[in-house]
Amino acid sequence: MDADLINRLANALYKPYPGAIFIFKGKEYKLNKCIPIKNKSKVEPGKIIKFKNNYPVIKCGNNALIIKNTYPKLNIMLNDYILWNL
Repeated sequence: MDADLINRLANALYKPYPGAIFIFKGKEYKLNKCIPIKNKSKVEPGKIIKFKNNYPVIKCGNNALIIKNTYPKLNIMLNDYILWNL
């Protein structure tokens, strides 16, 4: 999915709705805040490509997404993968 679309879905599903959910290492996380950014890298979608100000940057279909806030708190490393369950 494109980073802009994921951002719009996360915003639309925020309170009072259950929220946008993604899966990391078999555990569900609620996405509370994210920011789409431009990124032209050729890595697979879902991969953590870097950290920006200590926030993970995830490659999406087009561009990338900075994950600013999740519940529970996300503990993730470079080159890990997440699965979107939106």
